[in-house]
Amino acid sequence: MASSFQRVVERYIVGNYDAMRRICEPLQRFFGINYFTYHHIDNDGMYRVLVSRPDWAEHYVANEYYMRDPYLRHPSCFESSGVLFWPALASDHYARTVLKAGREGFDMDHGLLMVDKRPDGCHFYGFTTRRHNAAIYQLYLNERSLLRAFITHFHREAAPILKRVYEDPIDLGSIKGERFFEESNLVPEASQELKWQFLASLGQSGELAAVERLSPRERECVGMSAMSCRRIAEELELSQRTVEHYLDSAKDKLGLESKAELVEHSKLWGELGLLEK
Repeated sequence: MASSFQRVVERYIVGNYDAMRRICEPLQRFFGINYFTYHHIDNDGMYRVLVSRPDWAEHYVANEYYMRDPYLRHPSCFESSGVLFWPALASDHYARTVLKAGREGFDMDHGLLMVDKRPDGCHFYGFTTRRHNAAIYQLYLNERSLLRAFITHFHREAAPILKRVYEDPIDLGSIKGERFFEESNLVPEASQELKWQFLASLGQSGELAAVERLSPRERECVGMSAMSCRRIAEELELSQRTVEHYLDSAKDKLGLESKAELVEHSKLWGELGLLEK
């Protein structure tokens, strides 16, 4: 079973080290982030991974850490998208072995994992920094939009590599067996009904009523309205004309005159979680 992981490490992680170092250079230069990992687990248990450090990838695979990794589970184990700090779900054994090895042998500490749950499975984005760079939590807590901007940059720049990675997945479900489906409350989520009831109790009924008038596609476009229509169209795989139609329709329903007003409202609604479908 290790052979599948070894193949991926040799072909895609070692083989693309220079490209990944270039792509991730802004993380290191501006924030001291010394490791980035992307992996995707689909609903069939197929796993794709690309990381910035072959030295850690080789160590991770050689020691079969993937068998005990609490985050390498079926997407159904993750209730929603969210953010996790690496030690949060680590067992004592995992903390004493994997996290300790990363910290002491590779100077990788203060790990953050951003989970993006979608219909096709879960996408994961991980970041670490040096042991003595505890100031990174200011970025993690206050400036995650910068990390999301990097994620967009990563997908754009690494697209040719990711295409090959996606064509050569690892069957993680078969490798991990029952552990892959081990239930755990990963990224707990308040129900949408509970969120709306809570916000209504805070006097947000007007905002809720406004959002209720939007279709799911209109909400999606409104949530991205700070971007250009062309960019939104690319992200959602729609035509630019269709995106413009959704935004115009949203403005009409909300009684807004300009896109600037729409962007202002979308920021507030996004923070309140009102644009979630």
